[in-house]
Amino acid sequence: MIIFAIFGLLLICFLGWLYTSLIKPKASLFEKVSLSYLLGIGMFTFILFILNILGLKYTTFNTVIIYICLIVFALFVNKKLHFIKFKNLKLIVRSLIKKYKSLSKIDRISITLLGVILMWVVIYSCYWPVKDWDSIVLYDFRARMFLINGFMDTSIPESYLYGYPLLTSLAHMLIYMTGFQYPGIVHSLFFVSFVIIFFALVKSKMSLSLAIFWTLIFSLSSNLIDHAYMTYTNLAYVVYLVSGLFYMFEWVNGRNKSDLILASLLVGLSTWTRSAEPFWMIPIAMVVLVSIKEKKWLQIIWFSIIVKSFSKIWELYVKREMSIVAKSVTTVTKSSSAVPFNISEALNIQRLFEVGNYYFVNSILPSWPQYLNLFFVSVILFINYKHHKKINSIHLIILMFIIICLGVSIGGVFIFSLTFSEWKSIGGSLTRMMLFLGPLTLYISALVVSETFESNEKIWKKYFK
Repeated sequence: MIIFAIFGLLLICFLGWLYTSLIKPKASLFEKVSLSYLLGIGMFTFILFILNILGLKYTTFNTVIIYICLIVFALFVNKKLHFIKFKNLKLIVRSLIKKYKSLSKIDRISITLLGVILMWVVIYSCYWPVKDWDSIVLYDFRARMFLINGFMDTSIPESYLYGYPLLTSLAHMLIYMTGFQYPGIVHSLFFVSFVIIFFALVKSKMSLSLAIFWTLIFSLSSNLIDHAYMTYTNLAYVVYLVSGLFYMFEWVNGRNKSDLILASLLVGLSTWTRSAEPFWMIPIAMVVLVSIKEKKWLQIIWFSIIVKSFSKIWELYVKREMSIVAKSVTTVTKSSSAVPFNISEALNIQRLFEVGNYYFVNSILPSWPQYLNLFFVSVILFINYKHHKKINSIHLIILMFIIICLGVSIGGVFIFSLTFSEWKSIGGSLTRMMLFLGPLTLYISALVVSETFESNEKIWKKYFK
């Protein structure tokens, strides 16, 4: 029943709220709301996986006991946690309603439209079954088998199903435990949380009207709303990775340790969703550079450990427990698709043109607005620098980060083309892999354009009076 599913998700959010309050007690209400779901569902499924490795079956009873233990632990660690009492909750709601009424007409229309979009995404997911092929035969299949067998080693008979970590599958399993048969709600809430966290972070850097405007654009133009209707891993991966990057940029700008902790957890949880993508290495590299400059060696160690621990535990488990299947997969892969590295091919000009065309068709062309957006942002930054002789360092850092990600992806495609004979046949994978660039380009656009607008407000008013 849907009521039990909603209750279960609220419990997970409550768990996430407690741990968010431990990490960043002064986080805004909107931050805590979004992070409560992201950290709650991510950490809870990972802990279920760890305990399953240790011999605890996936059952409803065990899940409830684990949840209670985690709640008790959170309360024990920080006895000063302040809960929102019912009376305070009413005050918060009244304050939000009062704030809404005080907004301009266009802001109220934007918020209403934004609310309709988010509600529609959630409602749609509550009444539409799993329909996407990879989910039917992989992510959702694993969830249903976990409920039957209770363990991973008996639940995964085929090597194909070892390819991705278990966050999505275990999240589906939790929904099925409540008796609800539409796990798409898990994915729609990833989208909702992402939109909220975007609003929470840009709101502190610009006027409320501009924050509302950019959040509405973000919800419509980030290329992720389509994935909110799917039950794949791509949306969750992008949400965790980009949210982690948002907090890393917050840390670079303000040096708040809690932001760095949140960044490490969120980027780490992205690898608990999809572990093959290499983009988790770039945040580590940035933290290393900043930490070396400030001579803070310890934060390099703990940040790297947290980020990598999620995927590393999964990889070690697969290697240890399923070595026979893993070897058979390696043998089949090498005989059918893998090719030995050839230095002459690496120096072949024609191969460079083939890779460039492949990247253009499968990455730039499907997402041309974000690349055009990135170009205009670069132009604005250049003009601002020429005019004011200064540039916001965090804007430059984000722009350089995006360029590095583009370089890594192009280099990865080139290497892939040299080692995999069928590399041209999976262009859709590249398109989905680069989904995270859309939210990042919109984020830097919101910061750069809003700062430019507000710093030249008198000029804008003169022309748009």
